Amino acid sequence: MSAALEWFRRTFAAPSMPEPAHAEKRAIDYAAAMNSRLTAGMSNYSLSANQEIYRSLRALRARSRELARDNAHAKKFLQMVETNVIGPDGIILQNKSGDYQGDGTLKLDMLANNLIERNWREWGKRGTCEITGKMSLPAVQRLYVRTMARDGEVLLRLVRDKRNRYGLTVQFIDSDRLDERYNDTLPDGVIIRMGIELNRDGKPIAYHILNQHPGDWMSRTDAQMQRERVPAEEIIHDFICDRPEQIRGVPWMHAAMLRLSHLGAFDEAAIIAARIGAAKMGFFTAEDGDISGLADGEDATGELMTEVDPGMFGVLPKGYDFKAFDPKYPEANYDGFTKACLRGIASGFGVSYNSLASDLEGVSYSSIRQGVLDERDAWKTIQSSVVDGLMTRLFSAWLEIALLRGAVGNLPASKLSKFRADTWQPRRWQWVDPKNDIESAALSVELGVKSRRQIAAEQGDDLDEVLLELQQEQERMRALGLVPENATPQTE
Repeated sequence: MSAALEWFRRTFAAPSMPEPAHAEKRAIDYAAAMNSRLTAGMSNYSLSANQEIYRSLRALRARSRELARDNAHAKKFLQMVETNVIGPDGIILQNKSGDYQGDGTLKLDMLANNLIERNWREWGKRGTCEITGKMSLPAVQRLYVRTMARDGEVLLRLVRDKRNRYGLTVQFIDSDRLDERYNDTLPDGVIIRMGIELNRDGKPIAYHILNQHPGDWMSRTDAQMQRERVPAEEIIHDFICDRPEQIRGVPWMHAAMLRLSHLGAFDEAAIIAARIGAAKMGFFTAEDGDISGLADGEDATGELMTEVDPGMFGVLPKGYDFKAFDPKYPEANYDGFTKACLRGIASGFGVSYNSLASDLEGVSYSSIRQGVLDERDAWKTIQSSVVDGLMTRLFSAWLEIALLRGAVGNLPASKLSKFRADTWQPRRWQWVDPKNDIESAALSVELGVKSRRQIAAEQGDDLDEVLLELQQEQERMRALGLVPENATPQTE
C-alpha cells in the first residue's frame, strides 16, 4: 500500500463505536423482534403472500360465506358495502370524447357522447348485459362488489354473443372454480399458481377454470371434472392487493371473522340463558328417594316429571322438598361485552361501529359527522378500485365490439381511440349538514378554489345534464307565462 493510500485510510476511515461497558450485547435490537415469553405466540418467519393464501384460502372463503349466511353483523357489513359503493343506480358512465382545438382546449363531441351513453344504458338493461338475462348492469355491479367482499375476489368472463345486439355479455364465475390446488411449471418460464397461468414477469396470461363447481355434488362426478384454459383477455379477475406479487384475494372479513364467530356464539348462549332463566324450573326431592307420588307423567326419555301452571302455588306433602334451578343471566355484562366486540369487528371491517351496530346512543353531531366523512372516504377508495377493475375494462371491450358491429348509431370504429374517453360517476351522498355545506360550496366557487362541475360531481350529478335541465325548466316556465325566480329581468 502506498504512503498516500495509507494516509487517506487513516484520515477518512469511520471511527469505531465502542460498546458501552454497561450495555448488554444482543443480536436483535428491535424489541418486537426479541424472543421472550411475551413474544412466544408471534411468528418468527414469513411466507410469500401466495403461500399464505394457498394454505388458508379455502377455509377462509367457506367461513366467510357461512358468516354471510347466518351472522347478522356480517350480513349488515356486506349490505353496507353494496349500498355505499354501488347504490341504487350503479356507477354511471359520463363519456367526454372530443377534439382538441388550436388553443389546447377540448371541445366535447356532444352528439357522439350522447349516442355512446344512450347505447351503454340500453346495453345495461336487464336481459342484455348479463348472460343469464337476470341482471341489469347496476345489479351486476352490486353482485360484483358483494362477491369481492365476501369471497375476497371476483371472476367475470367477457363472452362474445352474436345474439346480442351489441355482441357482448358478461358471465359470473364462482371463484371456487378457479382451482387453487392446480399448480405446475411449464416450459419457457411459464408457471401455474393456484389456477392462474403467469409469464416470467408474473402477468396473468390464462385462467384454468373448472367446468363445474367442485362443491356441486348433485350434478357432477370427479371423472367429469375438467379444466378449461381461458385467455386472460376474456377474464376480469379483481381483488384488493395487500402484498406485492399477490395473485389471489382473501375475504375482506378475515381479520374479524374469529371475533365475529365468538360474538355469535356468545349471543346464542345469552339467549338460551335468558330463556332458561325466564322459565323458573326446579327439582322435587324426597327423603326416601321416591317422588312418584308427585309426578304427573314421564318425559320422552322416561324420566318422571310434573307440570305447573303459571301463578299457581301448591303445598308439598310431608317428606318432600323442592330445589329451585335459577340460572343467573349475565345481563350486567352483556351490553359492555357486545359493544367491545363490535368495536373490534368494525375496525376489522374498516367501518364505523355506529354504522355496523346501528347504535347512535351517546354520540354527538360533530363526532358522528366526522365518522361519516371518514367512512365515505373509505367507500370512495373502493369505488375507485371497482372503476379501474371492472367498469373501464368492461366499457373498453363493449365499445370496441359495438362500434365494429355498427350498433352505436353511425359512429365509425376507426375513431375508437377518440370515443374511448370514459369517466365514471359513482354514487355520492347527501351533505351531512346541508345548509353549512351548501354555503361552503358557494364560497368555494366565489373564491375560485372549486368549480361547479366539481361540486356537482361530489353530489353524483353531471353538470352538463344539470344545466340542460335548468334551461328546459326555464323555457317551460316561460311558455306557461311564469317567470323563473332566478331569471334576470329584461330591459327595453
